[in-house]
This record gives sequence, structure tokens and C-alpha cells, in this order.
Amino acid sequence: MKKIRSLSLRLSLNILLFVSVLFIGALAVMAFANYKEIVEAAEESTKSKLHAMVRDIEAPLVGVEVSTQSAGKFAAAMIGDDEMLRRITEQLVRQDSMVCGSAVAFARGRHGDDRWYAPYSYLDADGTLHSIQLGHEGYDYYGMEWFRVPAETGQPHWSNPYYDDGGGQRLMTTYSYPMKDADGELIAVVTADVPVEWLREVLEKSKPYEKSFVTILCTDTTLLAYTNEVVAKGIIESMKSDTTVARLLGNMLRGIDSMVRNGKGRDASYTVYEPMRTGWSAAISVLYSEVVKDTNRIYSVLFYVGLVGLLVLFLLCYFIVRRVTRPIVDLSAAARNMSGGNLDVPLPEVKSRDEVLQLRDSFAYMQRSLTDYINELKTTTAANNRMEGELSVARDIQMGMLQSDFPPTLHAKLVPAKEVGGDLYDFMTLDDGTLYFAIGDVSGKGAPAALMMSITRAALRFVAGLGLDMAQAMSRVNDSIAEANSGDMFVTLFIGRLNPATGVMEYCNGGHNPIIVMGPDRHVRFLKAKPNLALGVMEGFRYEAERMQLEHGTRLLLYTDGVTEAERADKEQYGEGRLLAWAGNHSGETTEEAFVDGLYESVREYAGDNPQNDDITIMSIKY
Repeated sequence: MKKIRSLSLRLSLNILLFVSVLFIGALAVMAFANYKEIVEAAEESTKSKLHAMVRDIEAPLVGVEVSTQSAGKFAAAMIGDDEMLRRITEQLVRQDSMVCGSAVAFARGRHGDDRWYAPYSYLDADGTLHSIQLGHEGYDYYGMEWFRVPAETGQPHWSNPYYDDGGGQRLMTTYSYPMKDADGELIAVVTADVPVEWLREVLEKSKPYEKSFVTILCTDTTLLAYTNEVVAKGIIESMKSDTTVARLLGNMLRGIDSMVRNGKGRDASYTVYEPMRTGWSAAISVLYSEVVKDTNRIYSVLFYVGLVGLLVLFLLCYFIVRRVTRPIVDLSAAARNMSGGNLDVPLPEVKSRDEVLQLRDSFAYMQRSLTDYINELKTTTAANNRMEGELSVARDIQMGMLQSDFPPTLHAKLVPAKEVGGDLYDFMTLDDGTLYFAIGDVSGKGAPAALMMSITRAALRFVAGLGLDMAQAMSRVNDSIAEANSGDMFVTLFIGRLNPATGVMEYCNGGHNPIIVMGPDRHVRFLKAKPNLALGVMEGFRYEAERMQLEHGTRLLLYTDGVTEAERADKEQYGEGRLLAWAGNHSGETTEEAFVDGLYESVREYAGDNPQNDDITIMSIKY
């Protein structure tokens, strides 16, 4: 027996599954749409932060540029006055808080020699201003970037960061402003040293997310003021092998303003970068996982809250559905009891006015109907049993009425389609040795046909002893049947009388199937007879008889239409042609019994499993 699953549990699980699919689908669609909007907003926000950071860095540097250019213009007019040049550098350091040192570097030594002099002012670690005179013999200015670039290009220049021993091991950059004479020749370069430690604080404040990487790329590919040393080292190493990173840094060095996306999965990120007026490039790199971290946390909370909600929904649905379906469970138990024969089992009470109430009423109606049906069935069964018993007795009586003491030269077989049938055969030997025989078929089946068969046989028996010819005998039997016929029934009948001494056979066919004559030479044919009306149709009908001479060894085959009309499953009948062919192939059978039984087996084998649809009667007579 299969295990029964609770209806309430299955309904609750189906509801839970449906709601879960809706919840997860809605959450996924909402998350996908939100993630896209959040990522796009984060990218735009990062671009804005980068632009603001660049402006915050460039603003004080622009002030340094302006101050240095003003000092350079004064210094150009004071070439040769070392004291005034020293005061200019001191003034530059004093007035601009961003500048920690300033100098005027000459392009060549004075008086045509290689000795150079440069006044230099700087602030020490305690904030004290110092002014000194720098000098060096044979020094190559062009080896220093802060001097070489403006000397070669004639344009102001911000140097790449470097450590200056004179300023207390501070990381600095130098702004250099070239001064030229009237012929456009370089005279000197005014410099302003600016420490860059303050950039770290600006970059740190510009981080859009906790793990974002903010840096400045200098023209010598060094990273300035980066916020994550581990990531910075990784980028520097990646420049040697990762083509994507190398291409990104190349774009930054060329001063391109853009954004790139790189990586996959949890390492996916984007980088925005923007050139600076110093020639450097500022960049911010952000992991997408950082962008959606808060959103993921929110959706995680929603997911777990949803799980709790689904559990509560399941329990609530299970309770409600179980309560609603409880009458169905009780009705199922009552149905099992009724199937066991207990039709008086009480049905559960249903207070709701819905389909469950209709189901309960249907069960009550079925219970009453089954009780009435079983009572009627008992009565009908008892009546059928009595009828079957009576029909069995009638069959025995009917079969007992048929002749069964066959002579060697005659044999017959009758198989009714129902308990009793309407076919008949009969034969008798008169005092003078004449063989009197008949075969007939009553229209219809069952008890009425059996009754008509009995009347016909009784009439045949009566007229056989009167010594009448076949036409008169058939007319007498017809009148008897027509007088007793009240149900519009009729009988087809073939009667014959054979004189064994002479071989003369008198016969009369009353609408019956033509009999088959098989001569001693095994020639087989249907016996042509004058057409006469079936018996019981018209009282007073004048029948015509015939006679024929039989040779010794001739066999007569008489049959009813149950033989020729036997059907297979495809509705094809046995037919007269197949019957004639069978008779020709078996005309040499030694005994009449074997001949009759062989024909019956042929008919049943042809019909197969198809039920017998008419009475079958076969008679064989051999002269």
C-alpha cells in the first residue's frame, strides 16, 4: 500500500513553493536592477570625487606657481645682486605656507668660469627660516630634473617627488620657473620646494570606499601618496606583466582622462583617472564588491527575513489548510468504511457553506444510493438466480426433447447461443423403414424462440405419423405455427423423407438455408429447391414439395444460419463459399459424428474469441 501524503501538507508546500519562487524572483529582479543603478551611480560619484580631489590638490599648487612666477620676474631684474636674490627667496618662503624652500639657480658660472652660486632659503624642522649661499665647482645642473626640464623646454615644470636632505628627509616636489634675457636665452631658474606629505591626507579623504585605492602617478611611473602600500606594490609589479595595467598606466602618463573596468568575480573593479596640471595623473580604483557591499548586506537581511516569513507562512497555511481539509480526511475515512461494506457509518458534520459541504452532501447521497442499490441488487440477484435455475432446467428439458439416439447413418449437433435457443432438428424411422428428418431455425433467441421451437417440433411429430406427403405435412405444420404465433415470429424449416430401399428422397424447403449434397464422386453442390414461405408468416399457404434420387454413398449436410453467419472480430462471416469448400475437403469423413464435429470446430476456430451470436445446428445424413 502506498504511503498517503497529507493533503494539507502538500497544499502548504505548494503554496510555500509558489510564494518562494515569487519572492526569490522579485528579489533577484530588484537586486539586478538596483545593482546596475548602484554601480552606475558609484562610477559617476567616483569620477566626481576624483575631479574634486584634483581641484583640491591643484588649488594650493596654483598659488605656489603664481608666487614663484612673481618672484622670478623680480629676480630677473636683480641678476648680479646676490643679497636681493636671497631676500626674494626668503620672501617667497615667508609669504606661501606651502613652500618650504626656494632658490635661484644660474644656468652657468659667473665670470665665465664653472663655479656657480645660488642663494637658497629654507625652513628647518622647527619652522626657522635659514638663508645660505650654495656653490659648487663644475656642477652639472642638467642632471637635475627641476633644472633640466625648464632649461630644455623653456617652460615652467613640476618635478617628480624626491627626498631632500636639506629639508629634513622630507618627500618634496619642486616647481621651477625659467628666467630669460632679452634674446630669449636662459639666465636662471627660480624654484619653490613643496613637501607632498599633505597629499596623503587629501587622498585619504577622497576614498569613496574603505578599500578603495587612491594614488597619483608621476611621469617617472612612481606612485605618489598612495593609500595602500600592498596594492601599490602589486600595481608596480603588474606593470611588468599585465598588459591591461600597463595600458592603463600608459594612458595616464599621456594625460588621458577616462575610466576602465577590469577583473572578474570578486576581483572585478573599475579605475577612473584624470590628468593634473603638474603633469601627473590622479586615479581612484574601486572594487565592485565594495560598491555593492551595503546593498548585499541589505539583501541578505531581506533574504533571511524572507525565510523567516516563509516559515511563518508555511505554518499558518498548514494550520488553516489542515483545518479546512479536516472534513475531507474524515470523509475519506468514512469512504474506506463504506468500501468495506459499512454503509451506515456516520458522516462528519460540515458547517461551512462551500465545496466541502457539497462533497459531504454527495457522500450522503452516495451512501443512500448505495444502500438502495444493494437492496435492489440483492432482490435482482435472487430473481436472476431463480431465472438462471429455471433457464437451466428449460435448457435441460429442451436438449432432452432432441433426439440423441443416432443411427450410424445420421448425426446432429445443436449448440444454442444462450441458455435456450430456437434451432431444432428431429428425425424418426417409420414402421416401413422410411427415414423422416427435419431441421429448422426460429427467428429470435432465448425463451420465446425455445417455446416456438417446441411447438414446431410437436407439430412435426404429429404430422409425421399421418402419412402425408411433404407439401401437405409442411402446410399442416405452418397452420399450427401461424395459429399459435402471437409475437410475429417465424420458422425456417427443411423436412425430408428418405426411402432407404429405393434411395428416393422427398423434401420441402420452407425458407431454410439450401442443404448441401455430396455425391459418391465427391462432387459437392447446394441443393436447389423451390422457394417457399417461412412457416408462421401466413396461414393456409400452399407449399410445394420435390423429390430426388440419391446414389449410394451420397451425404446430405443440413445446417442453420448460425454456421454461415458466424463472425470474426473484423465482422467477416464464415459464409456459404467457405462452408461449401470445407464440405468438399471433408466429404470423405468415415462417420457422420466426425463430420458434424469437424464442421463445428471449423466454425468456432474461424470465429476465434468472438462470442457466438446465433444458435448453431448441423445434421449429416449418409445414404
